[in-house]
Amino acid sequence: METIVKRATLQELDVMTSLFEQYRLLNGGSPEMVGFETEQELEQMLEGQQCIVFVAVKQVNGVLHYLGYAKLGLSAVRRNCEWVLKELFVLPEAHENGVEEKLLTAAASYVNLKDVKALLAEASLESDQMKPSFEGIG
Repeated sequence: METIVKRATLQELDVMTSLFEQYRLLNGGSPEMVGFETEQELEQMLEGQQCIVFVAVKQVNGVLHYLGYAKLGLSAVRRNCEWVLKELFVLPEAHENGVEEKLLTAAASYVNLKDVKALLAEASLESDQMKPSFEGIG
């Protein structure tokens, strides 16, 4: 079955927490604190209006596999509260399946950008830490 991208919900908190933990550990988070901080943060994000999280999901033999996510947040740099890409994470085993591109396309569509490159350019302005995530995309 094909990978779909949809907006994450509170019902997916457990599986989303796992993806967020992996992202945090990959970016230098402390293993002792990552789980607790991530679950609280994610629950607030999924309930609130300050960010939007898209998740890539693939169903195999009746089981849903969560492959990655893209998190949009309100810009801390711009005055007019534009949405920008804050995080992009895809499981290593899903990198060759075009999951990054699907997540970025969904995020770009949500913020009414015509292409992924515009979304990546905005994200690069927000954070130097995001730049390595974009190599080879777009």
